[in-house]
Amino acid sequence: FPSHFPVVRMKAINSRRQTYGVLEDNANTPGRPSSSTAYALGDNLHLKMSKKIAQLTKVIYHLNTKNEDHSSSVIGLQKSYENEIDQILKDAYNKMNKYKEQVESEYNKGQYEERVREIEGEKKKEVEAIKAEMERALAKGRDREKSIETALGVRVQEMAKDVAQAKERFKRRVGELEAAVRKGEMMAEEKAEAAERRAKSEVRDSRLLRNKERMMT
Repeated sequence: FPSHFPVVRMKAINSRRQTYGVLEDNANTPGRPSSSTAYALGDNLHLKMSKKIAQLTKVIYHLNTKNEDHSSSVIGLQKSYENEIDQILKDAYNKMNKYKEQVESEYNKGQYEERVREIEGEKKKEVEAIKAEMERALAKGRDREKSIETALGVRVQEMAKDVAQAKERFKRRVGELEAAVRKGEMMAEEKAEAAERRAKSEVRDSRLLRNKERMMT
C-alpha cells in the first residue's frame, strides 16, 4: 500500500474515537437517551466509513500496481464511490437529525449543534482526503500510461527498423543465390556444349578412320 495511506486510516480512527467520546458524554448526561443509542449511531456511521475507506484503499492499490489503464472503468468507479460516500453522508445526517430530535428537549442545543458541525466538518475532510488520494492515484495511472505508450512507440519503431533491415538482407541474399544459380546454369550449359562437340568430333574421327581402313583393304 502507498506510504501515505496510514494517514487516512489514522484520521478515520481518531475521528471515530472523538465521536465515541462525545456520544459517551452525551449518553452519561442525566435525562439524555441511553448510551446504547449513541454507540449504535457511532458504530453504524464509522463502520460504513471504515468499510468505504477499505474499499477505496483497494482501488488505490489496484491503480498503483496496474500497468494498463482503463480510464473509463476508473472514472466509473470514482463516480460510484463518490455517490456511495454522498449516500453515507446523507444517512449519517438523517441519523444525526433523528438523534437530535430525541435529545433536543434535554440537551444543550448550542453545544449539540456545534458538535454536529464539528462532526460534519471532520467527515467532509475525510471524504475530501479520500477523493484527493483517488485523484493522485488516477494522475499516477495516467502518467504511467503515457510512459508505457512512449516506450511502446519507441519499441515499435525499433522493430519496424529491424524488420526493414532484415528484408533488405534477405533481398540481397536472394539476389546472390539467384546469381549463383544463373552462373551454375551457364557453366553447366557450357560443359554440355563442350561435351557435345567432343562427342561429335570423336564420332567424325571414328568414321574417317573406318573409311581409311576400308580403302586400304
